[in-house]
Order: sequence, then C-alpha cells, then structure tokens
Amino acid sequence: MDSQGTILSIASDTYIPESGGLHPQKVVEHHYTCYKVILLKAIHEAKIQFSDITLIAFSRGPGLGPCLRIGAQLHAL
Repeated sequence: MDSQGTILSIASDTYIPESGGLHPQKVVEHHYTCYKVILLKAIHEAKIQFSDITLIAFSRGPGLGPCLRIGAQLHAL
C-alpha cells in the first residue's frame, strides 16, 4: 500500500493440509519456505523496489505462535 492508502499488491500462498487440521510445524515450514517468494511477488506486482518499503505489518495474534513469528521476523531481512 502506498502513503495514500492505495493497495499496490496482495500476494499470498495459503497452507492447505493434505488431510486433517493444521499441523503447526508443517504450517511453520510452509511459511518459512514461501515468505521470500511471496514478498518478491508482491514487490514485482507493486512495481517497486525493496528499498521503497518503509513498513512491514504483521499479525501478533490470534494464531499459531510459531507461525506468527515468521511474519514478525521479516524485519530482519
């Protein structure tokens, strides 16, 4: 989103289990495996450079703690 509130890109890769419910470790692995690809896709769709990003928002909860930490760690990129 730009400073005027215009959405520039919405990119995602939803984890869908083969069977049963969500298995926290598998969801963490999925998040960790795909976050860079999704971030690069969003940057490409938005037609911006990584250096143009001034803020990354993430959810602190509710949710599976280990999964949420993947989003919280993006600031370390």
